[in-house]
Order: sequence, then structure tokens, then C-alpha cells
Amino acid sequence: QLGLDRINLKSHESAYAASLRSFLSRWGTLPSRSRHSAGVITRQEVASMVPAAILSLESHHTVLDLCAAPGSKTLQVADGLAS
Repeated sequence: QLGLDRINLKSHESAYAASLRSFLSRWGTLPSRSRHSAGVITRQEVASMVPAAILSLESHHTVLDLCAAPGSKTLQVADGLAS
């Protein structure tokens, strides 16, 4: 947890929030002024992380994700299968 919700992340004037906004604009999915970002980091609610965490995935498992939009849980599952 970052200690800032998405609304405060956009408007909070602390040095922490400004630094985090700058970092996410460059590496994350927050659109920057140039509309380019690396897409290395994506925001995800804690509740969305639970399904992949409780599956106890192993590399030999096969997973069919029928609700794969926007795909953050799918990426977590794929990461679990790869490790």
C-alpha cells in the first residue's frame, strides 16, 4: 500500500506524491504529458491480487482465465506459472 488513493495521488501536493506521480508517469500506466509511458508498472487493487495468490500455482498447471480484461490477474497467474 502506498498510503495514497488514486484521487489523492493526482492532487496531493506533498513531495512524496509528486515524486510518485513522476515515477509512475515515466514507468507506470499514468499518462504523462507526452502520452508515452513504459508500462512497467500497473495499478491493481489488493482484492484483485487474491485469486492468483490463493491458487498455489506450479509450472505444470494449466489456467484458463475467462475474465481477462484488463489482464492484471492474468499477468499475475502467468508470473506464478513461470516461477
